[in-house]
Order: sequence, then structure tokens, then C-alpha cells
Amino acid sequence: MILQSTRAAAPLLGAVLVLTACSSGNVAAAGVTGTKVVEVGTDNTPTGAQDKVAATVGGNRGVKNWVMIGCNDENVSGGVTAMQNAGIKPENIIGVGLGAYLACKDWNSGRPSGMKAALFINGYEVGKLAVQTLYDTIANGTPMPQEAFAPTKMVDPQNWQAEGVTCSA
Repeated sequence: MILQSTRAAAPLLGAVLVLTACSSGNVAAAGVTGTKVVEVGTDNTPTGAQDKVAATVGGNRGVKNWVMIGCNDENVSGGVTAMQNAGIKPENIIGVGLGAYLACKDWNSGRPSGMKAALFINGYEVGKLAVQTLYDTIANGTPMPQEAFAPTKMVDPQNWQAEGVTCSA
């Protein structure tokens, strides 16, 4: 979805693009108000997001600055590519991924990118938590929790390697 200014005839300096079903409620919960929400669904692939974002950007040429979030790195990576292909400069894009396994490719290239950050979800930590939870249930009779949280970290072009992010092939 894209969040746009609701002021009539005002130039649109920025928009927030939320890809797929991440929910406009998340944007509202973050305190963003006075905006119109337009849904932009994708198939959760980089090329699917690239196609949808290219069309969205084409229909919103008055937007100079973009903030883009998605339910995974694929959406944001494809969206950032579409925006940069449309001539939007990396400094006018703030893309924040979820996973960091594709975001790191942009950062590893050494070229400026609209992919500014990602929430790193370490698969090792997720697996460790799952195994420990199952062990505790089977060996100790501990009830399975309704929720469990593995540690996550925000990473960016400066700290992704130090935080242990491994880029996907």
C-alpha cells in the first residue's frame, strides 16, 4: 500500500509503500496519520514486487521520497530495483527488508542502494529455539508455549557482516 498526503492540491513529497498483506494496521500502529492507504499486493517474489512497484511508481510520479517496507526481503529488494530502474535515486528511497538475506547483496556490491536496513532473522537462532522447546516438552513435560521469540537484530550496510548475516546465493 502507498500512504499519500490527504491535503488537496499539495505536492506529494513522500509516500510509504507497504508490500503484500503486511497490513495497513502496522503503519497506523506506528503513529502514521493523515495519510491515504493504497494496497499494493505482490506474490512475495522480487520480480512480482518489481512489476507491481514499477506500475505504482509510474502512477505516482509526483512522489519524490519513498519509504518501503515488506513482509520479506524479496518484496523490498524487487521494489527498490523497480524504483531505481524508474530513475528514483537511492537517497530518495528508504527500503527496510525482513530477513536480510537479500538486502546484504545490495550492501555487498558497494553501490548506493535504496535498501537501507533489514531485520535479521538468524535461522540458527530460530532452529535452536525450536529444538530447545521440543526437547523441554518431550523430556521435561514442559507445555509448548503459544509464542516463542528468537533474537533478531536490525542490520544495515555498515554492520551486516559483523552481525553474522549470510547472503543467499
